[in-house]
Amino acid sequence: MDNSWAFWMQGGLAMGGLFMLALVMYSICFYTRIEFWQKGLVSSAVWKSWIKDTSKSRGHVGKLIVYGMEANTMSLIQTRFNEMRSVEIDPINRNLKFLHVCVRAAPLIGLLGTVAGMLLTFQGLAEGSGGDQTMETIAAGIKEALYTTAMGLMVALPGYFFHFHLQRCRDKYAALIEHLESACLQRFYRNHHSG
Repeated sequence: MDNSWAFWMQGGLAMGGLFMLALVMYSICFYTRIEFWQKGLVSSAVWKSWIKDTSKSRGHVGKLIVYGMEANTMSLIQTRFNEMRSVEIDPINRNLKFLHVCVRAAPLIGLLGTVAGMLLTFQGLAEGSGGDQTMETIAAGIKEALYTTAMGLMVALPGYFFHFHLQRCRDKYAALIEHLESACLQRFYRNHHSG
């Protein structure tokens, strides 16, 4: 534990900002991924059978189907699915936007640390007389600059991949809601116009 804390402190104050940003960013990733897992997405064959017989509906997707199929007009079905999109997709979109900002901010905080390290290096050059103390100050400045640059990228790169993965999950879930709406509308039409 002491070694990892010493590593973080060698990067200067910007490392504290990167640590907090990474904590927030990966918490959002984890939370959003858990949300998708809890929704319990099922295959199209399963939810199509639930639309035919809503009493068999299970889980989160089943609740969406029951809520949509309880409507007594086609326009009410559409209204209910619009509500579902607002309740289900909009919070995910907000998380993804915030995650996107965090991912883009990580290299910038790393760059801030780089500039601070270079200022320390130039300060050592300006004030020093070329002895060991000057070399230590220059080495500390370069070390701070390199650590924060590397850490900014190490925080951001996995964040890009998580963001891409979560966007794909969001798109898949939004497409599922679209398919559910279409299938519910078709089922309602068949039930009320078959005679």
